[in-house]
Amino acid sequence: MWALCVIADVGDITGPALADRAGVPPTRGRTHTDRLVAGGLVTRHGELLVITPKGRRTAERLIAAHAAALGEHVEHWTPETTPNQQKSSPAWPAPASANTATPDLDSTLPIHE
Repeated sequence: MWALCVIADVGDITGPALADRAGVPPTRGRTHTDRLVAGGLVTRHGELLVITPKGRRTAERLIAAHAAALGEHVEHWTPETTPNQQKSSPAWPAPASANTATPDLDSTLPIHE
């Protein structure tokens, strides 16, 4: 489903360009995009992959579910409970008890209309 979400994000893309993003040979990536085409999520015009309305709705649901799951996974992380995180995130927010705001995870996951 990674491929579907990338196509939803970047718009029309060729199969070889999508395979390049995935770091796989185009022949390997084609088996995955063939399933998206067969499921009506993407159409193929030569090498060009184009998302369908059904594919866009599916990608949006996948991205929303992923964002929610990630948010649940990290919502209780603080510098005290996850000290190694401080090394990679020097601008760590205040602990949840001091900060009741929650980040808008959807704003970090663009979907082009």
